[in-house]
Amino acid sequence: MTARPTRRIRWALYGIGISVWVSGVLWWLFDRYFLRQTDIGIEQNPLQVWWLRAHALTATLAVWLLGYICAVHVQRNWPGRLRRNSGLLFVGAFALLVFSGYLLYYVDADRPSALIGQFHWIVGLCAPLAFVVHRGVRRGRNH
Repeated sequence: MTARPTRRIRWALYGIGISVWVSGVLWWLFDRYFLRQTDIGIEQNPLQVWWLRAHALTATLAVWLLGYICAVHVQRNWPGRLRRNSGLLFVGAFALLVFSGYLLYYVDADRPSALIGQFHWIVGLCAPLAFVVHRGVRRGRNH
């Protein structure tokens, strides 16, 4: 038997996960496709900064929630080996997003920042797949 998070924690996980993903996608879309043409050139859309702020807030909440999940859910289920590989995939994707997000905030050079940003949004776009794989695996002890 697995130790599942409570219903309240699961809904918080789903809500925060969806919020962080949607805010990241909206920031990316506004950064690429909703720039404004002005008399002096191309400018950011005023909403772009708000999507980034929403993304930073929800990502902070996601880090807190992942800490809770690791402390409770992973600790209780690790010995049983149930869904261990898919859980590692999920936690690994999350760790890559946290680390690349940190680098995006602190790396100041244009080229490395652009590469880190591209890596971050590629992993971020695919991150829900890691969760779906982990959540969807029903049988097997080490998946």
